[in-house]
Amino acid sequence: MATPEQTHYTTIEKALYQLIAAQGSINEEQLEQLFKRLTEDTDRFNNQETIAQLQTRTLEDSIELINDRIKFIHEKITKFSHQTERVKLYFLIRSAGAITSDSDNTNGSGSSQGLNTLPFTAREIGAINRLIDTIITDNDPVEKFLVTGKQAIHIVGAETSYTGTQSKKFLQRLVTEGFLVQTPRDRFMISSRSLVELQEHLIEQHSLRKEGGLINKCIACNEIQTSGTRCPNLDCWVRLHKLCREPYQRAHGQMCPDCGTEWTSENTVFVGEMALSQNN
Repeated sequence: MATPEQTHYTTIEKALYQLIAAQGSINEEQLEQLFKRLTEDTDRFNNQETIAQLQTRTLEDSIELINDRIKFIHEKITKFSHQTERVKLYFLIRSAGAITSDSDNTNGSGSSQGLNTLPFTAREIGAINRLIDTIITDNDPVEKFLVTGKQAIHIVGAETSYTGTQSKKFLQRLVTEGFLVQTPRDRFMISSRSLVELQEHLIEQHSLRKEGGLINKCIACNEIQTSGTRCPNLDCWVRLHKLCREPYQRAHGQMCPDCGTEWTSENTVFVGEMALSQNN
């Protein structure tokens, strides 16, 4: 957390915000490298007090300063684990205060509340709701957290009356705009960005698995998990992201922290698309 001596907003914070706003997201390593270059280039600053502050300022300090500025326009920069790759991402999201109901949306209580500020029709919002709900709820016997291309086209068509071609085009729009991820095997997952924006609502609607619900949280980073590994005891709620598992087990050992089951590479149970291959 930034101290009172580190709270001077500079062109560094402005540059970081503009980059993240332009890209929507950026991985932690890239942002750290950019931040280092910006803070080392102090020639642009004439104020010695500002230069002194930059010598101790961290990237997290700058993100906190940015968030303090942009909260008035209902935006926030947050860090979140990529669900399938070993990286952390920074996202610019619209906070809950920015969520409004589409006057034509009869599905306002659904999972896609955060999308209501975007130019989707009421039926398209209904399709997004059903896609997300199916991805979250249709995970028996394995936790795959996805729908097939065929399923997705059927869902969109049923909710919107779109033809197959129109449904495919709509799904590609959701992928292009970062709401869904399409895998090489033509399966659709909820993107990390959507999980960030919808996580509070998803937990409220479906409850945490630890409490008997459907939403996984990684025990290491405490973020939503839809891809990675789970405790080999299938009655246990403990889950880990791929990114988090190695450092967590290095620090805490291979015994599940809840049920005590040994958790090794030999008895790993996957969550996400890999769960389908493991189950076949």
